Amino acid sequence: MNKKSFKKLFLKAKYFDAELDEHEFLYKEHEKSFFDKIDDIKRSFPEKFKEDSRSLLSASKALSENLDFEPEVLSKKLTEKEAKSLYKKIMVKVHPDKVEQLNDAELKERLQNYCTSAVSAIDDGNLYKLIEIAYDLNIDVNESEYFANSLKDFCSECESRIKNFENTFPWIWANSNDLSKDSVIMIYIKNK
Repeated sequence: MNKKSFKKLFLKAKYFDAELDEHEFLYKEHEKSFFDKIDDIKRSFPEKFKEDSRSLLSASKALSENLDFEPEVLSKKLTEKEAKSLYKKIMVKVHPDKVEQLNDAELKERLQNYCTSAVSAIDDGNLYKLIEIAYDLNIDVNESEYFANSLKDFCSECESRIKNFENTFPWIWANSNDLSKDSVIMIYIKNK
């Protein structure tokens, strides 16, 4: 893969990472509003709802647990020598022994944060994050098939998680028009 294509693939991964962060944030808001609305309906019509509120709460937790998984591609240990080599290149620039000698407090803190992030990335098997740090530090990244495939896998996993969020009742409810919102809630209540 040439340098431009690899950079484009990295930017695509960066986009999906940002999109997933936004979906996680929005989902939490949607979920709270959705279950608050269900509670309001149940308080308004207690005779129509025989199940207790604990079952709705457990349903809410089950929804969240199903969405709160780490993609497989991110959870495996980075064993490829290319990943370890990139990690070493990063650590040459951000290792605490090297950073400690700097006078610029802001730069020192930034490099310490990169060091912490790089250690987390290698421990978590997050190659995307390692590549992102390398780009931020102007370290050349090998456009190997291993890195390219890892970024493609990362994009696919993010895309899958995004679709999972978009297929939940809270998400559908929050993105429906006012007429459809009640229908979504009633379908949810009937299925729980």
